Amino acid sequence: MLIPKQKRVRDAGHLKFIRVLPCVVCLSPMSEAAHVRMGSCSGMGQKPDDSLTVPLCSIHHREQHNIGERTFWEREGIDPAPLAKRLYAISGQYQLATLEITRCRTKKQS
Repeated sequence: MLIPKQKRVRDAGHLKFIRVLPCVVCLSPMSEAAHVRMGSCSGMGQKPDDSLTVPLCSIHHREQHNIGERTFWEREGIDPAPLAKRLYAISGQYQLATLEITRCRTKKQS
């Protein structure tokens, strides 16, 4: 029995929201929506759901692609999947999202 392939969740509004948040690494105000593939069910070459995104500035987003997602996030000491899920749960709430990013960075520094 074949299991039907699930369609990727697309959420343009959430991606727009992610882009106004500060970068989770350097807090730069200009961000891109970086899809988190680690732990997602997306296949090779497929983007995960838009709910699995975090804000990265263009420099860190490019670096994350160049050195590999796992290496990048381990070096930064950030687990991006839980952060992405929390940001999606509070999508549209800028102050709460900024607080989540700050908490994420505080854990990284401790």
